Formats: sequence, structure tokens, C-alpha cells
Amino acid sequence: QNIAQMSCNPAMGGIAKGQIVKEIDALGGYSGIVTDYSAIQFKMLNRSKGPAVWSPRAQSDRMIFSTKWRELLESTPNLVINEIMNNPLAVNDSYGEWFEIVNTGNDVVDLYNFIIKDGDSDEHLINQHLEIQPGNYIVLGVSDVYEVNGNIIVDYMYENFYLNNFLDEIILLDPGGNIVDEIEYDYNITFENTEGKSMMLNDLELDNSLGQNWSLSNSLMFNGDFGTPGYNNNYQECINNGDINNDLEINIIDVVLLINFILYNDISFSNIDCIADIDENNLINVLDIVLLIDSILGIN
Repeated sequence: QNIAQMSCNPAMGGIAKGQIVKEIDALGGYSGIVTDYSAIQFKMLNRSKGPAVWSPRAQSDRMIFSTKWRELLESTPNLVINEIMNNPLAVNDSYGEWFEIVNTGNDVVDLYNFIIKDGDSDEHLINQHLEIQPGNYIVLGVSDVYEVNGNIIVDYMYENFYLNNFLDEIILLDPGGNIVDEIEYDYNITFENTEGKSMMLNDLELDNSLGQNWSLSNSLMFNGDFGTPGYNNNYQECINNGDINNDLEINIIDVVLLINFILYNDISFSNIDCIADIDENNLINVLDIVLLIDSILGIN
């Protein structure tokens, strides 16, 4: 109930605070916007002195100010840039770059009219409705053609936005131009960065602007690269024991799922690229089926 509670003198501005409000406004903050919305009086202070000390001040309705701030805070999307494949090895960068966003809030977020950009000239307006359910992940990539992008399921294909192999920015803006999330990665200074492995946030509770909170993915994908697009980041080494459905039992059901994966590329279960590679040769084929059956029968 005390969110944005103003003092008995409910004013924003003045020589010192006014400068801070302007800086917040320039960075996309809401202080000036909420003040304009709730203002009941505007005044230019120190008009009897020189222009150097003139300073705008606004007095606000305390209840409207607090209510508007609550509305804005509760409607702010909780989106986190969670994983980045900036330098794929399995396919050319022009087909295989992607990054992942997770919704850590409690409400569905529609990315329609959101903007993805970097610190230079790359910029793309998301021009279709793209909803992210609470707790879900969504993958945005340079290509959504599964056969050419390294067998990645891309939920949205963007244009005029590219991920540099060495250092770059990913900036996500809401339709009002406010920064929702921002990543600035580098090349093995604070961010681990290598070809063929995605950079992943170690924990959603960590500050994703700090490279120390990121590491390289160790989850092998079907194309030979490492990453977990569309899934929770995997922080542990994969155990390639053939437990395809992760039910802690290895049986005929896992054999059927493995056959479906080989024949129809059924990727319904996360990390199957690693779990099913029984012989650890980065290829999943009939030999892995034989080895899985041998394991179930106790031959090996």
C-alpha cells in the first residue's frame, strides 16, 4: 500500500531533483510521465534569478501519483533474455543465430510491437502477436526454417538484427520505447563466448547484465552444437543413459521414443540429443537403439 507514497509536500522537480527526473526520463523511466499524469500545479522556480538556476517543479495529487505507479509496475512485463546463440558452428551465422526470452511474471505477455535492437543500427519491430505464457520460453531467430537453421524450433523470425560473434547488445523495448531487458555481451572478458555453444544465464534470479552470471551451455543438440532453445537452461552434464522421457526408468517406452526421434525427428522431450547418444559419437542412429536394448536386457 505504500508504493510511490509521496510526502506531505508532493513535489517533483527543483534544482537538484529536477535534474535527476530529467535523467531518468532520458533513460526511459516513468518518473516524469507519472508526474505529468498526476500533476495539479506546474511552476518554474527561481525566475527572479538568472536562467542557470531556473528549475521546473510540479506538485502532484498524492493518491493519483501512487495509483498510477502501481498500475505501471503491475503491468510491466517480466521478460528476461536467458540464452544467446551468437556464433553457431553447425550452420552459417546467417541461418543459425537465435536468442531466448523467458516470462518470469504471472501474466501473459504479447510481444506485438515490441522492438529488438542493438546499440548501433540493427533494429526490428515485432509485427505479429507473439504471446509468452508465465514461466514459458520463446526463441527468436534469424531463420525459422528448421531444415536450414540447425534444427532449431524458432518461434519468431526477425530481420535486420544480427548477433556479432565477439561483442554486441540485445535490447528489448516495449511498445512505449521503454527498456524491458538489455544484454551487452563481450568476447571472453566477462562473458564466456565460443563457437558452437550458446551463452546461458545460470539462474533467473541473477542479474543477467553481468557476464559472471552466464556460462556456456553443455547440453548437446542434435546438430552438434550446444544449447537448450525453448527449454530451461541445463546446468548439469547430461547423462546419456537412454532415459528419453526422463521418468527415471529405462524400458521399452524409451526404445519407442528413440525410434520416433530417429525416424520422425520427434523432439518432444528436452535434451534428447544428448540422452539418446548412447555411444557418445555425436550421432543418433540405429546403433544407439541396439545399445539401448542391450542395456535394458542387461547384455552390457
